[in-house]
Amino acid sequence: MSQLLAVDVSRAEPLYFSSPADDVVVKSGDVCIIKTGRHTQLGRVVGPVKPCAAEAAGDAEISTILRLATEQDLERHRENADFEKRAVEVVLDCVQECQLVMKLVRVRYTLDRAKAIVYFTAEQRVDFRALVRQLAYRLRVRIEMRQIGPRDEVRELGALGCCGLVTCCCSFLHNFEPVSMRMAKWQNLSLVPKDLSGVCGRLKCCIRYEAAVYKELMTTMPPLGAMVETPTRGKGTVRRHGSLNGTVTVELDQDGSWIELPCADVKVAMPAPAPVATAGDCQGRQDPVQEEPAPVVGAPDVPAELPAATPPAGAKRTSRRRRRSTAKVTPS
Repeated sequence: MSQLLAVDVSRAEPLYFSSPADDVVVKSGDVCIIKTGRHTQLGRVVGPVKPCAAEAAGDAEISTILRLATEQDLERHRENADFEKRAVEVVLDCVQECQLVMKLVRVRYTLDRAKAIVYFTAEQRVDFRALVRQLAYRLRVRIEMRQIGPRDEVRELGALGCCGLVTCCCSFLHNFEPVSMRMAKWQNLSLVPKDLSGVCGRLKCCIRYEAAVYKELMTTMPPLGAMVETPTRGKGTVRRHGSLNGTVTVELDQDGSWIELPCADVKVAMPAPAPVATAGDCQGRQDPVQEEPAPVVGAPDVPAELPAATPPAGAKRTSRRRRRSTAKVTPS
């Protein structure tokens, strides 16, 4: 089999792994026609697929690059944009009639106009069976509903980031990688949610770009909270890392002042204490310690391992009034 190529069809969809047909020669940046399932779509070749990505794909469906796009194909693709605008109005009307809680993002036609793909977002699961029947009747095409997330919504609509440039997902980022708050801590970034959130409301994808470098640099530095020995000022506690400069900020024990020193000039005297789990820590939450009740004065010594006495099955419980009557002493 020939080398696999990655083809970008739509922003809201992952890259298609495609194999060129016989006598078809394409290169990166070419606009081509690919066959996905029973339909044809217009896409742009991104580049060859790495061997590791091809192995990870496994038994995924491989599309076929039929040919390079012609001028007639490009004209039909531009005509599809007009069909998509009219389809958006139809979808909005049908959604209102069906009283569905969903947000329409875009409607996209395949190149052969045999199928319309409806992209939408919703907080909960939506039963759109009645909606599909109405859309198929009014648009006279096959309907496919795809629920996407907030990141895919921004990538489909386009946006500008806080840096003033087009967001990464709209320019060059094709696959979303997981981003965590721990990556922001490695880089000493502000942990305020509004500073770390992107246009989509999730953590910025750019936080991951340099996280591996900071993580590697931190392995050569004393951990935060560790007791270190300084060359001339005695002992202190590590309070801050300067990963790129290779320095640490130490709080001195003698006067409480903070000084910045190279990592090579300090020596760890005592490792950092283990972190204590708090009530709001989801990763290190511990069950509360159950204290033993204080012993009652005058009570008999009963081993704590013995369970409480329970009446045998079928035994009748004596009422409180009857117990009181039996406890009275009748005068002679």
